[in-house]
Amino acid sequence: MKRYIMLMSMSLLLAACSTNTDTKEPSENVEEPKENIEEKDVDKDMTKTRYIVSFNRDVTLEDLKEYGVEESDVINEMDNMNMKTIDLDESQYESLKEAPFVTHIEADEEIGIPPGEKEDKSDEM
Repeated sequence: MKRYIMLMSMSLLLAACSTNTDTKEPSENVEEPKENIEEKDVDKDMTKTRYIVSFNRDVTLEDLKEYGVEESDVINEMDNMNMKTIDLDESQYESLKEAPFVTHIEADEEIGIPPGEKEDKSDEM
């Protein structure tokens, strides 16, 4: 029964976290102006990592902008759990982790459910 409850809890968490509202796909084979190519070279120095951020209250975009987070950085909002998935560079991460409304921040990574313990069926006949 405990495994069933744990499995259901993990399934709900994964379902809530996997909802992605970003449907934009990059276009291919499009020639870019030179100024855009130069901007991309600058952006390479500011690589971003995806984080899951938990808050102790409802947080608006204006709250996040005070810490250098732009609307385009917010990937997914899980308002029912006061969490957001946000792409942050190092300076944004350092700034946001000190915010008084942030309770937890961690890198977003794939998780799985470990295999269950092997059940001893030797006494069953």
